[in-house]
Amino acid sequence: MFKSPITVSQLTTIIKELIEDEPLLRDVVVKGEISNFKNHNSGHLYFTLKDNQSVIKVVMFKYNAKHLKFMPQDGQQVIITGYVGVYQEGGSYQLYASSLHSIGEGDLTLAFNQLKEKLEKEGLFSPIHKKNPPQFPRKIGVVTGDNSAALRDILITLKRRNPLVEVVVATCLVQGAYAKNDIVSKLEVLGSRTDIDLIILARGGGSLEDLWPFNEEEVARAIFNCPIPIITGIGHETDFTIADFVADKRAATPTAAAQQAVLDLQELNQQLDIYESSLKNLLKKNLSRQKERLMELSSRIVLQRPLTILNPFYQNLDSLQRDLFNGYNNIIYFFKEALIAEENKLLSLSPNEVLKRGYAFIKLRNKILKSIKEVEVNEEIEVSLTDGKLWCKILEKFEVE
Repeated sequence: MFKSPITVSQLTTIIKELIEDEPLLRDVVVKGEISNFKNHNSGHLYFTLKDNQSVIKVVMFKYNAKHLKFMPQDGQQVIITGYVGVYQEGGSYQLYASSLHSIGEGDLTLAFNQLKEKLEKEGLFSPIHKKNPPQFPRKIGVVTGDNSAALRDILITLKRRNPLVEVVVATCLVQGAYAKNDIVSKLEVLGSRTDIDLIILARGGGSLEDLWPFNEEEVARAIFNCPIPIITGIGHETDFTIADFVADKRAATPTAAAQQAVLDLQELNQQLDIYESSLKNLLKKNLSRQKERLMELSSRIVLQRPLTILNPFYQNLDSLQRDLFNGYNNIIYFFKEALIAEENKLLSLSPNEVLKRGYAFIKLRNKILKSIKEVEVNEEIEVSLTDGKLWCKILEKFEVE
């Protein structure tokens, strides 16, 4: 018992020390229902945790709140880990939370649904914002993991379907805490280029945790803001990420994304042959029907008029047949010439064609040189020509004015 009166602050300090020195209260795990939730503009979270009989105030400071996968809401049942302390200015004890987990629905599932609902309300999934991928892209950017099966499958598929398409690979992290920033960075780099017609964003299958970088808000907004059409191929058939909803087109797998990105030239040629055959058959059937009808009519007319009256019709029929076949040949010729022109145009842009015209690619330590400022005297460089490579040593360099 105190011999003389003490101040409120002194009493509060004593209570604070008693509570905070109690080992049982330094590391507690508490479950309850959230109410009066407030997300302060400082980044701190304030709310009340309650059950049927009691309530306790809870504070989660910004440095802990930033690690939450979802935003808490009133009515949620949660489990909180933290310690009990005293807020001296208010004279109240409260729970200082270091972690918070949802009861029932998993944290990642809850975070996924919250972000999906938020972005859908903002219109990021709306079809009116979807960009149509080009039918004949000349250069495709690929954002995926380095040395991954997804990258290998994409490159093989693109080369098999259309070997004339040039591919620019921007490898990135596709898993872990740093993956989202790496993905955003690579999308921004490719999106700023004017020579790329289409981007494939892909990774192989995995758990919800493995695929989580593709459910981050930063990645979703980078996809939405990219001026170049994006096709996603993330995970397997049953895997859906936020990135898939925002992308201009979604494929079930990385291989399927590559298939959607380019048309198969061999299939195009086969389809053209089918059209040619169908058109021929159609013309023959029409001509056959017209001949049969004419023969039927001629059999009636010859009973009343001389046979010579039919001669002009036969001549017209022959003329019509010639015109039809000439028109058909012109159509087929036009489409074949157009296809050949497109193939030649793409072929002329191939690096091998550039080398055949007398140019060369010069590399220093596997990096293509664009200026003499990037190389020093006595350094060795690799010169690629159309029929081989040269190793050269720089003896002297001078700038051209």
